[in-house]
Amino acid sequence: MRRVLIAFATLAALFPRPAAADVITAHVWYEFRFGEPGSFAVPCGAGECVPSSAGNSQPAPGQPWTTTIATPASLIVTDAFLAGDRFEIFDRSTSLGFTSEPRRGPSCGDNPDNCVTDAAMSHGSFLLGRGSHDIAIRAALSPFGSGAGFFRLDSVAATPEPASILLIGVGAAYALRRRRSRTFDAG
Repeated sequence: MRRVLIAFATLAALFPRPAAADVITAHVWYEFRFGEPGSFAVPCGAGECVPSSAGNSQPAPGQPWTTTIATPASLIVTDAFLAGDRFEIFDRSTSLGFTSEPRRGPSCGDNPDNCVTDAAMSHGSFLLGRGSHDIAIRAALSPFGSGAGFFRLDSVAATPEPASILLIGVGAAYALRRRRSRTFDAG
């Protein structure tokens, strides 16, 4: 019996179960770090990233970065600190595209709200449809050999398509005309 327990303990040590992924929640800035061009972003370890002095971010959770959304959402990614880095964004191993070309400029600091609006910093917004998503971020440019950035998931307000607005307008005009014609017929 003891040998069986030792055998199971040995197998468990050799083949650990994969860690469960942490879930990304909406409206939270997550900080990540990256290395050379071609490297994928990873969560910040203890002391590896500088927390936002504005207190509006937290270290990215363990990977993979997953989320399931009921309505479309926007994934926002921005470089931080020194301008020059650029990222390619993936969902389930499919490229969603690149963040904007970085420009020469001063540091945006450690506040993701400042970095995402700074024209010198590379940033982008990527639409995610309803359903499950596994997000990965790859450094496309990294002139300093490493760095940090932020990402967040925001809800997208549904906006009617132009054809839908036109259809609603035509329907409202018809209803108003019909109502007026009944008023005149009754009088």
